[in-house]
Amino acid sequence: MGSSKLRDIQLATGEESNASEANMTALFKINRELRKDLESLNEESDGAEEELSFLVPKIQKVKAELELALLELEKEKSNLIDFTNRLSGEEAKLLPLTKQKEDIMSEFGLVGEEHQKIEQEWNRLDQNFSSLSRVRQVALDSYLDAKKSLAEEIVRPFDIFYGDSLRIEIENVAPNGRGFFSKTGEGDGMQKGFVFIVRTGEQWSEMPYYVRCTLVEKTYSFLEIIGQETQKNIPSIQAGEKLTLIRTAELSNPIDSPDFSEEKSLSHHDL
Repeated sequence: MGSSKLRDIQLATGEESNASEANMTALFKINRELRKDLESLNEESDGAEEELSFLVPKIQKVKAELELALLELEKEKSNLIDFTNRLSGEEAKLLPLTKQKEDIMSEFGLVGEEHQKIEQEWNRLDQNFSSLSRVRQVALDSYLDAKKSLAEEIVRPFDIFYGDSLRIEIENVAPNGRGFFSKTGEGDGMQKGFVFIVRTGEQWSEMPYYVRCTLVEKTYSFLEIIGQETQKNIPSIQAGEKLTLIRTAELSNPIDSPDFSEEKSLSHHDL
């Protein structure tokens, strides 16, 4: 019975021994794995330290730049505050100008409305003027047609009639300068005593003067300058000069009388 217990103890001891060996084997295995992991961590740690030593200067540089940027940001922030304050002041100044602009635009609108009314009135007057112009033209055409018809029935005298004009050329000038001969005689309708107003050019550019026919023959006549009291007032004439004679009516005062004045005489406006 004692040997049986011994065997049991031996068996138990062997089993425990086997279990211990198995546990030792497992522990060695775990130990190897832990050692590998530790070695791997050491290698990674060495690489991290090298990378960290490479990044530290860059981090410091970036940190310095960040601090500088923060300083610049503070400066810009201060400038922005100053600009905002100034902008507020300008906006305050702008308010009266905005109000003035609104008033001007409102006034401009009123002026535009008034301009439109005036333009409409102008268009109406222009239409009326156009209508009156057409009526006037019709009346003028009717007048000219009637005048032409009546003029064809009038028998004009052979003599130069009142208002008729005659183009002449001076042949000779009297020594005293107060008259001249012209190749215009009875055959041209000239008669003794006819009074003419003289135009020297195509237009009334000079003061006109008067002449009277004092001698007339068939092919020539003599015309005396009248109404000039002094030799100084006698117009300057010369042979070869061409004049336009316009017959005028007899004057109420004789040309040579002291009562004669150019204000009382007929002019080209009276013809």
